[in-house]
Amino acid sequence: MVVKRESLEQASSRLPTLNAVIAADKKAGTVTTKNSCSRNLHRLLSSISFISSLLQNLATDKACTLHTATASAYSSTMAPMHNFFVRTAVKGGMYTLPTRAGFLQSIGETEESARVHSAKFIPTSNTLVQKAEALFAGTSMPKSDTTWTG
Repeated sequence: MVVKRESLEQASSRLPTLNAVIAADKKAGTVTTKNSCSRNLHRLLSSISFISSLLQNLATDKACTLHTATASAYSSTMAPMHNFFVRTAVKGGMYTLPTRAGFLQSIGETEESARVHSAKFIPTSNTLVQKAEALFAGTSMPKSDTTWTG
């Protein structure tokens, strides 16, 4: 994700808005090209949606485990753009997640403080994602590709 973010930072000097980034890639025919600024933006938006969904799942049900919250968030946000191999690896990796309490502790939060931060982050991030995704109207983003070498 660092490379994706950096590509947008580099483009920001000549394309100061997200609309300008996507318009430039549309004009160049590279909106769906791997590592284009538009596709990188789309992937970053999916990551923000994942985090928002994860926090929403945790905030909604105190009994919800981190594994359950993460699996649900992943299924609805990032799984659709991943191929079978990536989805399988991610789902397998979810079994190594810490407990909910361990996760909150690792990020320096408590149930209460996380709920306060989540209440601010969730609606703000959802609005941001909705507005940015509207710029992609009529564009179908391809799934991630995986090239095996060895």
